[in-house]
Amino acid sequence: GAVLSDVASQAVNSTVGTATTGVIAANGTWPANELASIVAWNGYGYLTEPNMGSGGEVEQFTISTTAGLTVGTSVPAGVAPYAIDAATVNSVDAIVVFSADTTVRLFGNTPQLTLESTLTTGLTNITPLGTVQTKNTSQGSALGGWPLRIIGSGTAVGTVGVLSSYDKVLDFLTINATNVLSWPANAYVAVPGNPYMIAPDPTHGAFIVASADTTNGLTTLQSISATPPYTATTITPNPAVAVGFLASGILVSDDGTRIYMSGFNAFDSAKSAGRSIVLYRQ
Repeated sequence: GAVLSDVASQAVNSTVGTATTGVIAANGTWPANELASIVAWNGYGYLTEPNMGSGGEVEQFTISTTAGLTVGTSVPAGVAPYAIDAATVNSVDAIVVFSADTTVRLFGNTPQLTLESTLTTGLTNITPLGTVQTKNTSQGSALGGWPLRIIGSGTAVGTVGVLSSYDKVLDFLTINATNVLSWPANAYVAVPGNPYMIAPDPTHGAFIVASADTTNGLTTLQSISATPPYTATTITPNPAVAVGFLASGILVSDDGTRIYMSGFNAFDSAKSAGRSIVLYRQ
């Protein structure tokens, strides 16, 4: 059948992840190989460096076509940071990091990486990584995945979406004009099914949420407005998603009319049928 753990690992940009070492440890302990995530934006790369014992960091490096990569100074980022995204908000490169204790931090690149704002109370409706590990003793990483994306333009500019596959909720955070990160009251929506991945859709001021139908090996899509009342609309793609196809990557076109997905045949244990499809939203 479908292996949701594979796509759950992809959902947080994991560089390592299996049933026993990665996002979630099947035996309820911390992973032997800690999760790292990476994002590139505007000529820079940002890499999370989790350290379960003494806190984690985010490291910046400059991307140059002539000089390669130049590593910058790392900045503390709390407990096991592992989900990261970057976008230009308020004319500044904004880097948002979600950590294992559900704390979210906003960094700015000016051009040095600096901490701008922290949600000190964390996202209280999302279960911390350690608790999920303990409860997932038989399911491995099947319920893991905490992807984070930023909307960098349009009517919902500065909105951050954090999806918890385990809790099946999509939280909406905001970056205001003075670069303060906040979680407005009731700024979340419950997501049915098995959600595991999101993509920003700036044109429609929304996030596209991908869910896994593990019975049929099928990716289903919803568009959820990033502004109140957070209306959700099921997307009927054209052409239809092929049976057996589970997406491991998702991207929305600039004009919001096309959704690009890459993935594999969910019923092929060797994942030998990797492919990409283009869908037109209806």
